[in-house]
Amino acid sequence: MGLSGDQVFRGLAGLPVAVPTPIELVREIEPARPRKVVLCAASATTMILARAHLIQAFAAHGFEVVCAAQGGAEIATAFAQLGARYVEPPRSGFRAQRWLAQERPDAIVSLDGRADRALMRAAAAARVPRRVAVIEELGAAYAQARGWRASLARLSADRRHRADLALADTVIAANEDDRALIAGRFMRGARARVVNAPGIGIELDAFRCEKLPEGRLTFVMPGPLLAAKGVFEFAEAARRLKARELDVRFILVGAFAEGPGAVARETVEAWVDDGRLEHVEDGVDARGWIREAHVVVLPSYREGVARLAMTAMAMGRPVIAGDVAGLREVVAHHKTGILVAPQSAAALDEALTLIVRTPALIAPMARAARWTAESEFDAGLKAAEMVRQLAALL
Repeated sequence: MGLSGDQVFRGLAGLPVAVPTPIELVREIEPARPRKVVLCAASATTMILARAHLIQAFAAHGFEVVCAAQGGAEIATAFAQLGARYVEPPRSGFRAQRWLAQERPDAIVSLDGRADRALMRAAAAARVPRRVAVIEELGAAYAQARGWRASLARLSADRRHRADLALADTVIAANEDDRALIAGRFMRGARARVVNAPGIGIELDAFRCEKLPEGRLTFVMPGPLLAAKGVFEFAEAARRLKARELDVRFILVGAFAEGPGAVARETVEAWVDDGRLEHVEDGVDARGWIREAHVVVLPSYREGVARLAMTAMAMGRPVIAGDVAGLREVVAHHKTGILVAPQSAAALDEALTLIVRTPALIAPMARAARWTAESEFDAGLKAAEMVRQLAALL
């Protein structure tokens, strides 16, 4: 687009003229191609279920979106409906490198934190300009535990995370504690950067605000049966309240786990037999049991993205939670719940007793919890914020 003679004379006369900048002139000659991002994860199904809002937000922001995961061609339609193109990436490093060189993405983003190392290695070889890893949770190994077992667990976790992040130049962490830890341990160098994620959020339409139940005061703890989730502290606090002959119901909801830190079936059965709590072996959907609760209890040692806490608050339930990374960003102390010292049955007992002695606290906390969920946890808004953050990094 050129200037007419009349525009030039008006410009010389001091009148304002909208003169195009050099970059605008270049864009008119040769339109810039849309920015392209490759989103990768281990499972295509999990990517759709957990990251649909993020995929849609990238597309709405003007990105060409390519989703790379294992899942089969039949799932391509689901990605197309989100505004993305699905690709099952090559498994060999050389073929993956050649594929990425042909795609020419501006960035590759690993969505599950444990990036497909072969694909990230191929991205580095193909000189993809930005390689991003999203870390939702570092794991319980970094909880404030002492002793040689805890030290060994941290060393093992360190090795795993160093391998996962070796080829990323940018990491998006779930909370400030994780950001500081990643920056100090794993991401050093001139190009390395670690930033906080705006949060993952939840699908609010799937979690209606539920009326508080009638009957006995009920505390529900949902989640996998792992020591790091605070299962032993919950059981001990339940024993203490029951010993004082308080008419309170405790329900432990979760499937038995395997590996280090798993709570043995015999241990849980003993708790049930002595009458301190009930156990429901349900690890799929905790919503029905959250509906039964007056208060949800999550005394975890550490979290990344506290989806259970957000879910409970969206359903209008106060949360008693460990004052740890991931939970303190979600639960507002004495507003939407109570934060307690981690790994302390005594602190949890004190918080539970406060609720038992002052049940009038529950209703206002429940209302504040739902209001907070509506204003802060919407997955669509969180996805848009993350895309803006990534776009700025590019």
